[in-house]
Amino acid sequence: MPRQPDFFSQMERADLEKLEAFARKPGAKIDKVHEFLLAEGFTASRAAVGRWFKRFREVDRMSEAAELADAIHTASAESGAVDVAGAVNLQLAQRLQSALVKGGDRLDIGDLLKGAMAINAMTTAQQRVEKLKKIQADAVQAAEAAAKSGKSATDVVATIKQALGIAA
Repeated sequence: MPRQPDFFSQMERADLEKLEAFARKPGAKIDKVHEFLLAEGFTASRAAVGRWFKRFREVDRMSEAAELADAIHTASAESGAVDVAGAVNLQLAQRLQSALVKGGDRLDIGDLLKGAMAINAMTTAQQRVEKLKKIQADAVQAAEAAAKSGKSATDVVATIKQALGIAA
């Protein structure tokens, strides 16, 4: 038996936006979305709501991932390729803060622990990046000093290797 046209694609845009906003709320489940539709005066089977909700969540997650990737790309383009880790950390910290605000009192100790671990990992990564930037800057400074003093290209390269901790 052929399927009927998708009920949700035939909804008015304003009604669909209202439904999508409800479906994005924390704790939204198929039954709650189905009840919401019935309360709004729409008639749809639970199975149809389930299919729509599953597709909606998948598309919503992909959109969110694309927005995150775009934000990281933009931030790293503005600050330089070396600062990609900083851009990622900033975006992750903002997402974590948003999750904490949205979750409110529904977050359990496990969620908070995971958040703390994520912040710790981001901080450690940022510290490593800053340390690498300092090592690179020191290597450039040492190489420039060696070049200005008239050392050969081989000696300048050796100075860079030494400053970066690379075995000769």
